[in-house]
Amino acid sequence: MEKNYWSRLGAQRRVSRRSVMRGAGVAAAGITGAALIGCGGSDDDAPAAASGGSAATAQATSALSTVVATQAAAATSTQTSVAAVATTAAAVDPYPGVKRGGTIVGNWVQDPPTIDPYGNLSYLAKYPSLFSVSRLFRNGTAEGTSPYNLGPEPDLAESAETEDAITWIVKLKQGVKFHNKAPVNEREVTSADVVSSWAKLVADESPNKDTVPNIDSCEAIDDYTLKFVCGAPSATFIDTLGDPNALHVQPIEGHNGGFDPAKEIIGSGPWIFEKYEPSVDFEFTRNPNWHGSQSPMGSKFSAPFADKFHWISIPEYQNRLAQLKAGNLHYTGVSSSDVLPTKDEMPGLQWFGARPALMSFLYFSNNELDTNPVWSDARFRQATSMAQHRDDITELGYETEAMIKAGVGSREDLVRWNNLVPAGFEKWWLNPTDPYMGKAGDTFKYNPAEAAKLVAATGYDGSEIKFQYYPYGGTGGTFNKIGEAVQAYLTAVGITTEIEHQDYSSQYITQTFTGNFSGIAWGYETPFPEVGGYFPRMFGDNARNHGRIKDARISELDALQAAEADYETRREYIYEIQKINAENMYYVPGQAGAGVGWTGVGEGVGGYRVWKSYGFGTEVAPWLWLKA
Repeated sequence: MEKNYWSRLGAQRRVSRRSVMRGAGVAAAGITGAALIGCGGSDDDAPAAASGGSAATAQATSALSTVVATQAAAATSTQTSVAAVATTAAAVDPYPGVKRGGTIVGNWVQDPPTIDPYGNLSYLAKYPSLFSVSRLFRNGTAEGTSPYNLGPEPDLAESAETEDAITWIVKLKQGVKFHNKAPVNEREVTSADVVSSWAKLVADESPNKDTVPNIDSCEAIDDYTLKFVCGAPSATFIDTLGDPNALHVQPIEGHNGGFDPAKEIIGSGPWIFEKYEPSVDFEFTRNPNWHGSQSPMGSKFSAPFADKFHWISIPEYQNRLAQLKAGNLHYTGVSSSDVLPTKDEMPGLQWFGARPALMSFLYFSNNELDTNPVWSDARFRQATSMAQHRDDITELGYETEAMIKAGVGSREDLVRWNNLVPAGFEKWWLNPTDPYMGKAGDTFKYNPAEAAKLVAATGYDGSEIKFQYYPYGGTGGTFNKIGEAVQAYLTAVGITTEIEHQDYSSQYITQTFTGNFSGIAWGYETPFPEVGGYFPRMFGDNARNHGRIKDARISELDALQAAEADYETRREYIYEIQKINAENMYYVPGQAGAGVGWTGVGEGVGGYRVWKSYGFGTEVAPWLWLKA
């Protein structure tokens, strides 16, 4: 039996069974606007290359310059021809004023470990797939609306129905075609492709099998009908299928040797994959037959609005910012310290700010590598939280005072503390300063004297503890600055640590993040599109339980919230989970991700939408258009 320092008893209650006709939960609002934060668009929230790639960056920048240099002429001819068509049908054009054509240029910061989304747990493997590969459901987006106010919407699915929230019948849209590429050659998407993709997702050897907890099976009833069976009533079934981490519907040929998904991306999504050159770029072209366009008018009036999407590798943040200022990038994440100066320098730049549903946290090893570690004592874990001055840390990472003085936002908007549920998930987030927290709220308050007493009471002898994390976003990024500050706060209360920077793909995501480490780790939790994703990942019986934590009451509450369709009742379960974690500090919530992140978008770009998680290619990119 696996050793576990944090087992505790709890009364077990039977999960109530309710009839749920629609399981799509609605997430909560963050600050109104748009954001790339937590989705790889910011220098702080996407892992940057560990080494650089000065030569590779130069090559990528050269490729970028070529695109920008040729785009003006191409855009002129394309927009002229489209304008002529639009004139004859202006009365029925569903997108009046939108110019079509040209190339949207974006950036990424680190090579994916693979372009097969089933080949690695890392979000880096999901991101490129979601330009080209559809899901059954996708996250809702709309201009000027926070994605945390929106639930999932159909992608390949036409509907999902259930009588008992256990057995779900999903109907596929008919006539959806894969891309016009061998070996599929525009054949229709059917249930067989979904079942094949499901089998790959949940296979024993799959690193992603735990992304669909509680869904036990998927089978085809006919070419357009699927039956899913859950292990217990699920009020979040649709949200689970809409998670960009999970079910990417690849052609069955990608699973039986017809093509290699690690070398070729083929799907039915908005963009047709053309090429990938590591450390240089991805190129995608417009899918004229995309089923997700929302337009009944056909290819001339449907999204994607651009002809191409060129995705450039730019690991270094300062280079990304320079390329945005030069007009060579159409959007990029901008550090808080650069927002106001850049705003003054480029008054026409569009700014979108939002708080992501992204939690950073300290977590502690709990395996055979450690024998009775000091952090098995709850007092030590509580001390690591009480050692941190969360308001000062937020200021360090997000320069909130300058933003407030500039009238960009209020203190209430800009300064919030993450709980186990991050502050961006406002509908389900329990504010650590809320009186409802009771005594559990004390563990969030800055109290270095009490923290030092708790550390001493554990008998800790001052021996060095490894403090490990992956340096997200390159040197000096928000995550790294906050990580270094957390280490300093720990030192101040008598905890001796030594920072170890880890390679993301080869060590952090494959070992430390899965609980195979010794000491203390510092990291981000995936920004799940549905709040129920946090609890089975962080406390469940799976390989992604970072601290290998078993708490009977949290497990009971997780089962209850997952099956509960009534919002108020479900929220109470989720609040209690947050309080139990605060009392024990199994995971110590951090402030990286709790602040407002910013994205600068060129003044010549229209259609920018708020998004969450990793679905940018499907949920935002098709709607971007060039104004001139």
